[in-house]
Amino acid sequence: MESINNFFSFLVDFLFFHQKSTAVTLSMLIIVILIAFYINRKRDAGGNISFLDKSRTGVVGVRIFQLEEERQRKNNWLIPLWLPAKNMLFHVKMILPKGEYEIKGYWQANTLTGMDDKKIFEQRSIETTKHVFNISDMARFAIETQKSVSFELTTAKKMLQIDCPDKAIFEFDPEKASLPLPISDPSFKKIGPAFEKAKAKNLWNIPLTDPRITLGIFKRIRAMGRKVDQASVRNRQMKSDLDRAMAQLKKVQGQKKQATGKKPQSKKPKKA
Repeated sequence: MESINNFFSFLVDFLFFHQKSTAVTLSMLIIVILIAFYINRKRDAGGNISFLDKSRTGVVGVRIFQLEEERQRKNNWLIPLWLPAKNMLFHVKMILPKGEYEIKGYWQANTLTGMDDKKIFEQRSIETTKHVFNISDMARFAIETQKSVSFELTTAKKMLQIDCPDKAIFEFDPEKASLPLPISDPSFKKIGPAFEKAKAKNLWNIPLTDPRITLGIFKRIRAMGRKVDQASVRNRQMKSDLDRAMAQLKKVQGQKKQATGKKPQSKKPKKA
């Protein structure tokens, strides 16, 4: 960055403090305008200038800020959606508590080697999540109760975007953007069609599920198992009762047959 500032200082000195012809001045002005235009195209969503090709390295994901009552950012999650260098595409399902949130697309140089599901879904303080670049605008929404939601990376009009299939449960702030969030960083402007082709053939599609959701599923399965066991015990008890009732019925029927099967004894007539 310092070298760029020195270059511009040199141009200013050359253009305004050294004698030159009009043609040279115009040529230099055109070159400066072209350079400024090129550099401005390299600004990311946060206004920072970056010459990194983020579509080939690092991590692309969604950054979720939990807000306090006065809309101050409390903590955040960094949820990965794509590792370009490793051709990994993630479909993320996580639990969000009741509250108000802001989300942005992010890029980070870390490649998440040895990725741990538990750490991914843990809230982190904003101070500990440094060197994270914004690559989209911000959306703000609220949810009335704890919900499980999904996030994924999709394309629309040849642009990458961050979307949530469950966004119908969100109450969006009308003054801010809503989902899906287009990725506006210059590195991703022409990658949409290539991403779709890779998604159909070459990308590894990997589900990432919040351990709390998995734990909840296991608890429901165990509860269902207990209900099945209880129903099985009741069925065995009912079968035992039915068998006893049938045995008793057969016994009564046998006694009735024996009683009706005996011939009555005939009385001899008395002699006159």
